[in-house]
Amino acid sequence: MTWLPPGADPGDPLCPSGPAQAGTLLEGASQTALNAGHDRSVTVKHGTSSVFVFTWMAEGWRIGLIRHPRFGRMMMPGGHVEPGESPAEAALREVAEEAGLAARLVSPPTAPLPPGYRPRRVAPPWWIVEYDIPPDNHLGEPHVHIDHLYVAVAGTSHICPRATPSAGTQPRA
Repeated sequence: MTWLPPGADPGDPLCPSGPAQAGTLLEGASQTALNAGHDRSVTVKHGTSSVFVFTWMAEGWRIGLIRHPRFGRMMMPGGHVEPGESPAEAALREVAEEAGLAARLVSPPTAPLPPGYRPRRVAPPWWIVEYDIPPDNHLGEPHVHIDHLYVAVAGTSHICPRATPSAGTQPRA
């Protein structure tokens, strides 16, 4: 994980468009299974999650980026939502797998649920975007990534420097 200061621009890594987000089939799924019962006019869509991971350092807040092993460029952690997991669970798993960090999701502002609403609430993303992905070596046809974008913090010992006066440096206002 590389930690960049605010305003740094290492080749616009936070814009996961184009080949940098070219995806793979879901674990255990085949292209035939994904297209079963669909004609060719139906677009295949894959759920993905990406995470803006921040940590507090003596110099201030930093965003964490990983060097993608296939694309060789700096990107935020992210990847496909596996069968049986929520996009939020995928976000935390991807941060752990790609950066080796335990992170905590930061919730966006949300409206409260009505009293008595019973279904389990999942952590909402800050944004949901769609990326058109060209045919690649994993899926031989154009497809779409529905990317759930989360914000997270890592490094629990320095997340709240104001609560620990011995930390020495305060966050900039």
